This record gives sequence, structure tokens and C-alpha cells, in this order.
Amino acid sequence: MFKRISLLLPVLICAGAVAASAATVRVKADRTPLRASASATSAVVLELKAGVLLDLLDADRDWYKVRDPQSKKEGFILVSSVELLPGTSAQGAAAKQPPAGKPGAKPAAPPRPPKKGDWRDRGYISVNGIFEAGTSAFSQTQSWPSFAETANVNIAFPAKDSSGFDIGGGFRLWRNMAVGIGITAISRSMTTTVSGSLPNPLYLNRPIPLSGGFDASDNQLGLHLQVAWVVPMPPKMQLALFGGPSIFSVKQTVVQAQGIGLASAYPFESGSISSAHTTEASKTAIGFGAGVDVAYFFTRTIGVGGIVRFTRAPASFPVAGQPSVEVNAGGFQVGAGLRVRIPAPSAGKPKPPAPPKTPLKIEAPKKK
Repeated sequence: MFKRISLLLPVLICAGAVAASAATVRVKADRTPLRASASATSAVVLELKAGVLLDLLDADRDWYKVRDPQSKKEGFILVSSVELLPGTSAQGAAAKQPPAGKPGAKPAAPPRPPKKGDWRDRGYISVNGIFEAGTSAFSQTQSWPSFAETANVNIAFPAKDSSGFDIGGGFRLWRNMAVGIGITAISRSMTTTVSGSLPNPLYLNRPIPLSGGFDASDNQLGLHLQVAWVVPMPPKMQLALFGGPSIFSVKQTVVQAQGIGLASAYPFESGSISSAHTTEASKTAIGFGAGVDVAYFFTRTIGVGGIVRFTRAPASFPVAGQPSVEVNAGGFQVGAGLRVRIPAPSAGKPKPPAPPKTPLKIEAPKKK
């Protein structure tokens, strides 16, 4: 029995020495978060009070892996939030952790520190009223046999400026690069001009010239997929250059085949149109858009800004037995409105504890 005890005694002494050398850290401030992983955005496992002692299990750059002796909960805490007490050093604890990856693999390079000009926000949101100019005029032509001759009609749809709204946002993907989306809605009404001629029902080779027009409408809902490069302009401004594919849902007034009628009666000398057989045709158009956005922020998150965008997408509306109607969706857009900046989460370093008060020295009264 004594021999067995003598053999176990060195082992127990070594184990006790290892346990005694375990490092301990002391929490500096109240409400210090103990997190589930080494990240400032991970879930909070426990909130610790100032002066609480924790067992140091591991070290990972700016974080310690610790255990609360009372609750037995383990987690990660910022190195700056605690004070390392006598025991195994933090470097020693870090040296004990097994190397990641294959044996002999080089350790991962540390992340690049932020530089001047880096965009550090998480994302942004914009809401604008917009004015769209530069829309393209287009026309619709038709011809068909009538009274042993051929009717020829041209319907001109004029270009017209209009207004609408724009809403968008983006999320930072890498450094100053963001991916986002924008939605625009534009609606316009117009009066067409009809020209051409219709055969005279009484006489050959005496066509009736057409004149007049009718009301038409054009509604466009645009979806803009964007890749943006955001440039901070301290202290309060921000510039973003963006571009990407644009998808439009276009609803356009289109004249159906042989859809123009005359208001005149005998002797059929007036060519004023009496009616137009139209329909509201819908089509999806895919194109491209690019632009720039400039913002000025009154606070850390709220500001105003302006946007300039040019986008274009061709749409073709088929008409049975007649040439298709070719329309260009989009145009040159200028707008202004609200800007909201979404800041990245901060590490939330705790305030350093107040220095200990030095005791006042009471001097003895001097003898006269």
C-alpha cells in the first residue's frame, strides 16, 4: 500500500502544480458581456460585474476564452475588459492551443487594418422623389387593304417628361463595395398624333388624309440591381458610384390592328379620326443602368442626398398582322430625398476603472 502511495504522490504533486499555475482574470467594469464566440456581434452568454474572477482557458488575439467558476459557463471576453492576474501568461495559454489546419501549415494572416478612405458602415437606405427626362419618342405604323386600295396609318407617341419615386438600399460586401437594389415607379400620360390616309369608299385614288389623335399612357416599374463603390468624404459627406442590370415592367397603350376609324360621313372629305381601338399591353424589358449618389449627413445616421441615374431597356409589343411597337423604357433620372446610414457594430470597449483613491495624510500639528 505504501509503495502504491509513493508512486502516485509525484503524479498528484504534478497535477496540483498544473492546477495552481492556471491563469485567472479579473473583470474591470460592470455589465461586461461574456459572448458565445470571439466576435462583438455574437450572443451574450452572461453579463459580469466588476471584480468577478474568471478561469482563463485559451487566448485568441483580442479575446480570452474563459469560464465563470460560479455558473460554470464558458465564453469569450475582450482582452481589454479584464486584468490578467498572476499565473500562466496569456501568451502561454495561446501557445497551448493546437494549430488550425494541417500540420506545418502557416498561421492565417491577420486582417488588414482599416485605412483612410475605407467605408466602414454596414449599409445604407435612400428614399427619393425623382424627375425623369430624356425619354424616347416612338411610333406605331399599320397598313391594310381597304376598298381595293391600301390604308396607311402612322401613330406618333411623343416624348414626355414625368415624375415618380425611387427607393433603394445597399449592404457592404467587401471594403468599399456594396450590393443593393433600387425600385423606381414612373407614370406618364400623352396625346398621340395620327397621320396617313384611308381609301375613299366612293372614289379610287382619292385617299382621305388623316388628322387628330387620342390619349395614351405609359407606366414603368423598374427594378435596378446595383453594385456600388462607396467613398466616404469626411466629416459629413458620402459618394457612391453604382451600376448594374435594370428590369422594367412596362404597361403601354397600343393600337390594335385596323384600330383607326373616321368620324366623317358622305362625301367622306374629312379625315378626322373618330376612335382608336387600343389596349393596355404589358411587357418585361431588361437593360442596364448606372449613376451616382451624393449624401450629406446631419447626424451619424440621418441625412439628405441627391441621385443621378441613366437607365435604358428596350421593349417590343407585338400586334397581330402588323409591325411590332418598339419602346425604350427608362431615361435620364434626377432625384433627391432622405438618406439613412446603417453603422457597423462597435466592439464596445468598456470604460477603464477609476484609479484607487489615495488615503489622505493627516499631518501632526507643528510645535510652536
